[in-house]
Amino acid sequence: MMEPWLLSLVLVSLGSIFAVQSRSPNAADSSHLARLERKVDLILNKLEIDYNETLEDLVRSGDRIGAMKKLREETGVGLKEALDTVKAIERNINRS
Repeated sequence: MMEPWLLSLVLVSLGSIFAVQSRSPNAADSSHLARLERKVDLILNKLEIDYNETLEDLVRSGDRIGAMKKLREETGVGLKEALDTVKAIERNINRS
């Protein structure tokens, strides 16, 4: 099971990335987003979690429940946190 503080850090980092991506981009945002993505990638690699591609693929295919299940299995988050994360991924995909 993942440490609660580490899980919180990952979720906050992901939320920050989605928040920055939702605003109109400028050079400072792009730089900030790149730093956040590198940090999250390092955390996920350290925890040996293949997060983005798998979850994003499930969300893109419309399998919200599968994405939530995968996220919960990999991270141990609760149902609400998994749903919130999957919804944030959906919003991000729809904005692209």
